Amino acid sequence: MIRQWTVSGSPALEKKIDRMVAGLRSRLAHRFGPEDYQAVMITGGYGRGEGGVEVKNGQETLHNNLDLIWVTPHAAKLDLIREKLEQEALHFQRNHGIALDTFVIDEAHLRRLPCLVMLYDMRHGHRQLLGKPGYLKDILRYGVQDILPSDVRNLMVNRGTLLLINRWLLSLGEPTPELRKQIVRHAMKAMIGMGDALLFMRGEYHWSYLDKAHRMQLALDIPLKVRKAYDQAALFRFKPDYQAFENIDLTAWNEDLIQMLQESHLKFESWRLGISQKSFMWVHYPKQVLRHNLVAEWQHRGTRLRRIKHFLTNQSFSSHLNAFENLGLRATDSASLLALLFPVVAYELTQKNYMGLVREQLQSTSFSRQELLEDYLRTWATYMDPALIQNMKKWKAAMHLQEVAA
Repeated sequence: MIRQWTVSGSPALEKKIDRMVAGLRSRLAHRFGPEDYQAVMITGGYGRGEGGVEVKNGQETLHNNLDLIWVTPHAAKLDLIREKLEQEALHFQRNHGIALDTFVIDEAHLRRLPCLVMLYDMRHGHRQLLGKPGYLKDILRYGVQDILPSDVRNLMVNRGTLLLINRWLLSLGEPTPELRKQIVRHAMKAMIGMGDALLFMRGEYHWSYLDKAHRMQLALDIPLKVRKAYDQAALFRFKPDYQAFENIDLTAWNEDLIQMLQESHLKFESWRLGISQKSFMWVHYPKQVLRHNLVAEWQHRGTRLRRIKHFLTNQSFSSHLNAFENLGLRATDSASLLALLFPVVAYELTQKNYMGLVREQLQSTSFSRQELLEDYLRTWATYMDPALIQNMKKWKAAMHLQEVAA
């Protein structure tokens, strides 16, 4: 049983979080009835007992938001519960200065889902606030071997996209002090996603960051620079030190990380697709991955109905692909399509047909690398993080104000 909230927090901070969560539990129990939930849980870093601790002005505080997952027995109540939880999250933030990120799902939907990385982590690393004890372990009966390899790839690419957001930010000029911190946070998340994929490839993925960091140290076949980057990112999760990054050239550092990601990404995909790393090249990637999409992972729980439904409703087509590859494109979900397009944008590939496919799928008329990057980020935001567009506007305005003030 997980008994602490953090790895490096003091007993005083642990008690503070205990009081915060106890107050949240009491308030939720008062404002909702037992018929509204099967289980309510704190997940994420704090749920697994490995939340981040930041020291500000000599005082310990939480470095990250709290993540709350709500499972309801009634799909018809989803919108109502979401609305009420949004109000509770605002109340929590006003009282404690900590954001509460909430996610609501109905039980039937949860049972149908394949084993995603997020669900595996959530099953093993959570603190239950309301509902039947052990609920999640009862309904999510799978192990690490059941995780979809394609989901691990998607997670690596989603985290890697944070490095592309960094590239875009750094192209605007000198970032503000707060944006420097944002860039560092993005980079640390990207390194975790990269290392997690390599551990999964070796059969050594784990839900605990402490365990994963230890396993990475022992993985001598993984390049030393990758192991060091992962260790740095894991330590940053537990207790971030922004001063260590104050004097580095963020642009050069970010590009070095993208190069490191490319090497790890290529290694992971050659393994996932069953292609020798010596013969695997990005130029052939679209055709190989789309053919693979048609035949892979059908044995995994929850994939068959989702695949068939997606195939029947998805009308995607590309003039850069043959008929069989277009069938693979129709079987490709949004996250996997973004992962297919990612290498051209991130690694600045120039192969004509691959570039044409990317521009076509992004509906991009741009010819410069910067414009293509922005087109990709807008599309990524549409499917993966709608708040990004507003954040990009906010970040751009902050850098403009800094420039004017100078």
